Amino acid sequence: MKHFIEKTESILLWVLAFLLLAAVVLGTVDLIFIFVEILRLPPVMVVKPETLFHMFGEFLIILMGLKLIKLVLLNMPGHSSPMTAVVEVALIGVGQKVVTMDLKAQSPATLVGVAALILALSVSYGVCYYIQAQTKGKTAAAASDENL
Repeated sequence: MKHFIEKTESILLWVLAFLLLAAVVLGTVDLIFIFVEILRLPPVMVVKPETLFHMFGEFLIILMGLKLIKLVLLNMPGHSSPMTAVVEVALIGVGQKVVTMDLKAQSPATLVGVAALILALSVSYGVCYYIQAQTKGKTAAAASDENL
């Protein structure tokens, strides 16, 4: 039964990774079309701020999709997902929300909450990165001791 569950989980994760990849490719194609339209339509090379916000938001969504694909592949049976990847995806998601957010329409409490969330995720990323670097350093030191 355990083998069946692991096999099913693996198949579903591959399907999710493929669907995410398809969504990222379609989003990239859409972003290319938006960019070509900006270059083609008069006034040439003049970009409205609304269009830039849309492009930046879509770019960050594509970036988040790529990170999610990496995260899904790291969650395959037999792999361990580093916490930094999870926090990285969360940071990109919050960053995308901040880029597309109308700051003038938000209450001060919402802005403070978003700032606190970004700070907490940044500290979490730093701690995870530090722990991961320390673990790799100990592993490398142990390997060099074995070679002596």
